[in-house]
Amino acid sequence: MSSGVTTVGGDVVRDKFVSMHGEATVPPAQLPSDIPGFHGRQKELSTLDELLAQRDRTPPGVPRIAVITGTAGSGKTTLAVHWAHSVVSRFDGGHLYVDMKGYTPGNPPLRAVDALARFLRALAVSGESIVDDEQECAARYRSEASRRGLLIVLDNVRSVEQVRPLLPANRDCLVLVTSRECLSELVPKGALLVEVGPFDAADSFAMLSRTLPPDRVATEPGALARLGELCGHLPLALALASGRLVAAPGQSVAEYADDLTAGDRLTELAAGDASHTSVRAAFDVSFRGLPKPQRRLFSMLGLLPGSDFTAHTAAAINSSPLPRTRGLLHRLVAAHLVQQTTPGRYQLHDLLRLYAAERAADQARRTEAEARLLRWYLCAADAAGQAINAGTVRLP
Repeated sequence: MSSGVTTVGGDVVRDKFVSMHGEATVPPAQLPSDIPGFHGRQKELSTLDELLAQRDRTPPGVPRIAVITGTAGSGKTTLAVHWAHSVVSRFDGGHLYVDMKGYTPGNPPLRAVDALARFLRALAVSGESIVDDEQECAARYRSEASRRGLLIVLDNVRSVEQVRPLLPANRDCLVLVTSRECLSELVPKGALLVEVGPFDAADSFAMLSRTLPPDRVATEPGALARLGELCGHLPLALALASGRLVAAPGQSVAEYADDLTAGDRLTELAAGDASHTSVRAAFDVSFRGLPKPQRRLFSMLGLLPGSDFTAHTAAAINSSPLPRTRGLLHRLVAAHLVQQTTPGRYQLHDLLRLYAAERAADQARRTEAEARLLRWYLCAADAAGQAINAGTVRLP
């Protein structure tokens, strides 16, 4: 199979492929549209650019892989699609995209064999040659990918099992994976992990400003900055908030920020009455996919006071042994529901803390958990006092 790239008037135009059977086919071009006015994420974009440049340092049979990972609503897909559009001319074989539906409400994750079938059809493999057998489809897919440089975006991935059969064996191919999970099992295969977190204050302000009239931005800069904080600088929350403001031109930014402060913030951060398009709905999918022990611990963490906590504190409020609690926290970190800020210390994103507290809404459960926590604080303070004032007579 041959291909080429022609330049017409300064623009890159893809030539048609000529298949082994002499048939002319157009290279696949499946990327979703980019968003206008993309901004921020300079560090992540630079990291992906470095991966693009590693072609000659990659063994011939190893694809270049980037796993873009982060919490729900952090803008992983937006980043992947934007960067892919910026480099698509470097891949003469075309670009493939599939939503693996790993975190799509109401839908089971897409089977790898179904994604392979879609890709094979896009690569002009006849339908009669595509069977419902994962290994056979994967082998045919690798054969097709070996003859061309492909940019492949595997979006919304739930597990490594979804990804493995979709990895080509060609360093001219580059695979972008987005997932709420770290998918660290792909690191031995050469994958680069790209962590995507909330925006900083400046990028939050820029994102909110992009969709609002300039005069509205100019008259309420302080309220916009406050709104960014109330959204936890989470891109999904910021997008929903800006959409709400555009739909209500008579409401000031300050009034909307007051509503978020006084009311149910997670309910307010939704696309109108569409409960499925909301911050809460995005968190729901992550939470419901957890095993029961992880769900319980995550809920209890919403009751902790302060901005961060230790594994000892988490064990106390969850009434679980410390080694087991450490293991549960590790898995919650991998799922991007908990952040490890420094060795031994953890925290929840502001909006995730609100959501976790909702999950522990039963009053009797809350009372028992808070009592456990207070007993642990008292014992810890007593032990510290004895260590500091050894030999001092103390009242019981």
